[in-house]
Amino acid sequence: MPTLPRRLLPTLLALCCGCARAPPPPPPPEVPVESGAPLRNGAAEDLYKAERFAEAAWIFKQIAEHERPHNLDHDRPRAEFWLAKSYYKLHDQPRATALLLHIAGQPEHPYYTLAFPWLLQLYLDALPPDAKLLAALLAYPEDQIRGERAYDEIIDDYDMVLAETALRRGDARGAYQTLRALERDQGERPDARLLLTLGRAAERLGEPATARGYYERCNERLAELIKLQRRLGYAPGSDRSYAIWLEANRGLRRVGGKPDKRALK
Repeated sequence: MPTLPRRLLPTLLALCCGCARAPPPPPPPEVPVESGAPLRNGAAEDLYKAERFAEAAWIFKQIAEHERPHNLDHDRPRAEFWLAKSYYKLHDQPRATALLLHIAGQPEHPYYTLAFPWLLQLYLDALPPDAKLLAALLAYPEDQIRGERAYDEIIDDYDMVLAETALRRGDARGAYQTLRALERDQGERPDARLLLTLGRAAERLGEPATARGYYERCNERLAELIKLQRRLGYAPGSDRSYAIWLEANRGLRRVGGKPDKRALK
């Protein structure tokens, strides 16, 4: 892959992963692993690291769903967390979400902290936003998020969630200030979702010309990303990119701009 700015990678990966309409989520593995691996978290983690996610998920599921089962690892919390990660890797977002919400609902859970970045990624992958995921993210104390070194790489995404939430709650000025700071951090190639939300905030503030500029730039970023997808051999047109494109063009219509369909040609 060509060298890209760090902040471009999450959006590109999200677009590329959903480049063609995904098949229905796979059913949870219900058959024993063919490898003969012992029913231990360590063995399942080795399978996960080898990208044998379905086999790993089967082992994690046996451990997570049995109360001190015979000949099984007893570390159920660890199995729950790794099972959620396995489901995510299998593109089974509903089951990954359910498990991560279960963990996030228990602050005493040993993997409560580690669940946050996965919840955040699931939220960012979903358009329109998932209300349950949002509630779970906002339930984490903000000082804990900002004080946890493990979260340094995702703090901009967290600020994006806070800005979107502020905008929905009517604080367009506060949201706009946060978003403008994120835009400065991202440099010359800001994320399409950020540009879309900046357009919404400017529109709420009664600045249609500024909003129009952001919506137009959002479409330009999508066009660039989809062009890059084609060059990398992906078929463009993910649900996520389409949702952003659709909202940007609705915004352009509201502020007197001309909708731009280049991004999905």
